[in-house]
Amino acid sequence: MVFDETELVSDRSKLRTLRQAYPDWSFGKLARELGHCRGWVKKWLRRFTAAAPDDQLVLLSVPMSLTLNHPNLQPCCSTGCLSLENIHLRT
Repeated sequence: MVFDETELVSDRSKLRTLRQAYPDWSFGKLARELGHCRGWVKKWLRRFTAAAPDDQLVLLSVPMSLTLNHPNLQPCCSTGCLSLENIHLRT
C-alpha cells in the first residue's frame, strides 16, 4: 500500500490521539485500527514520547541523511569512488 505524506501525517495524528484516549491499547490494536504494522506504531510512539505533547513538527517525516564518507572506508576507497562518480558524470 502506498501512502502520501498528507495521509501519513493524518495517520500519525490519529495515532497520537488514540494513544492519549486509550493508553491501555496494545501496539497491535492501534496498528489494526489505523491500517499500519506494529513496527510503524512502535516507531511513531517512540518519536511522540521524545517530543513535547503539543509538538506538531513530530508528525512530519524525517528524511534519512546521506553520508558521503562512511567511517569504515579507507580514504583511498572514498577517493576512488568519488573519482569514478566524476568520470561518470562527465560522460
